[in-house]
Amino acid sequence: MPIKENVVSVKKREYWCDDCAQGVLRLVYDMCGIDTNPRQYLHSCTSCHKESWLTLVYPTIEFREKTFMQAEPLRFSPRKPNSKTSNK
Repeated sequence: MPIKENVVSVKKREYWCDDCAQGVLRLVYDMCGIDTNPRQYLHSCTSCHKESWLTLVYPTIEFREKTFMQAEPLRFSPRKPNSKTSNK
Protein backbone atom coordinates (compact mmCIF):
# COMPACT_ATOMS: atom_id res chain seq x y z
CA MET A 1 0.00 0.00 0.00
CA PRO A 2 1.52 3.36 -1.01
CA ILE A 3 2.05 6.13 1.50
CA LYS A 4 -0.27 9.10 1.05
CA GLU A 5 0.55 12.62 2.15
CA ASN A 6 -1.69 15.41 3.43
CA VAL A 7 -0.80 19.02 4.12
CA VAL A 8 -1.49 19.92 7.77
CA SER A 9 -1.03 22.99 9.94
CA VAL A 10 1.53 22.67 12.75
CA LYS A 11 3.32 24.99 15.20
CA LYS A 12 7.10 24.95 15.56
CA ARG A 13 8.11 25.70 19.14
CA GLU A 14 11.55 27.09 19.95
CA TYR A 15 13.12 27.25 23.41
CA TRP A 16 14.69 30.72 23.79
CA CYS A 17 17.76 31.10 26.00
CA ASP A 18 16.93 32.37 29.51
CA ASP A 19 20.37 33.98 29.89
CA CYS A 20 20.90 36.02 26.72
CA ALA A 21 17.41 36.01 25.11
CA GLN A 22 19.20 36.18 21.72
CA GLY A 23 19.56 32.53 20.75
CA VAL A 24 17.54 29.34 20.80
CA LEU A 25 18.53 26.05 22.39
CA ARG A 26 19.66 23.22 20.10
CA LEU A 27 20.54 19.64 20.89
CA VAL A 28 24.24 18.92 21.47
CA TYR A 29 24.70 15.96 19.10
CA ASP A 30 27.91 14.59 20.60
CA MET A 31 26.24 13.96 23.97
CA CYS A 32 23.78 11.18 24.67
CA GLY A 33 20.78 11.78 26.90
CA ILE A 34 20.73 11.13 30.63
CA ASP A 35 18.80 8.01 31.60
CA THR A 36 16.35 9.73 33.93
CA ASN A 37 12.58 9.52 33.93
CA PRO A 38 11.82 11.40 31.75
CA ARG A 39 15.05 11.27 29.75
CA GLN A 40 17.02 14.56 29.55
CA TYR A 41 18.93 15.92 26.54
CA LEU A 42 21.79 18.43 26.55
CA HIS A 43 21.09 21.63 24.58
CA SER A 44 23.28 24.65 23.86
CA CYS A 45 22.29 28.24 23.06
CA THR A 46 23.00 29.26 19.47
CA SER A 47 24.20 32.68 20.68
CA CYS A 48 25.88 32.51 24.12
CA HIS A 49 26.48 28.71 24.13
CA LYS A 50 25.05 28.24 27.65
CA GLU A 51 24.15 24.58 28.16
CA SER A 52 20.86 23.31 29.60
CA TRP A 53 19.40 19.85 30.16
CA LEU A 54 15.82 19.57 28.86
CA THR A 55 13.30 16.74 28.74
CA LEU A 56 12.29 17.49 25.13
CA VAL A 57 14.50 17.86 22.06
CA TYR A 58 13.95 21.37 20.71
CA PRO A 59 12.60 22.65 18.41
CA THR A 60 9.37 20.71 18.86
CA ILE A 61 6.34 20.45 16.60
CA GLU A 62 2.82 20.88 17.95
CA PHE A 63 -0.11 19.30 16.13
CA ARG A 64 -3.65 19.16 17.50
CA GLU A 65 -2.44 20.13 21.00
CA LYS A 66 0.12 17.29 21.10
CA THR A 67 3.87 17.89 21.17
CA PHE A 68 6.24 15.90 18.94
CA MET A 69 10.03 15.79 18.83
CA GLN A 70 11.87 15.54 15.51
CA ALA A 71 13.11 12.03 14.76
CA GLU A 72 16.72 12.63 13.61
CA PRO A 73 18.19 13.64 16.99
CA LEU A 74 16.51 10.69 18.68
CA ARG A 75 17.38 8.08 16.07
CA PHE A 76 20.93 9.10 15.23
CA SER A 77 22.33 10.63 18.44
CA PRO A 78 25.41 8.91 19.82
CA ARG A 79 24.89 6.35 22.55
CA LYS A 80 27.11 5.24 25.37
CA PRO A 81 29.37 2.40 24.20
CA ASN A 82 28.36 -1.04 25.39
CA SER A 83 31.04 -2.32 27.76
CA LYS A 84 30.82 -5.80 26.20
CA THR A 85 31.41 -4.54 22.65
CA SER A 86 33.69 -1.53 23.13
CA ASN A 87 37.37 -1.86 22.31
CA LYS A 88 39.81 -1.07 25.10
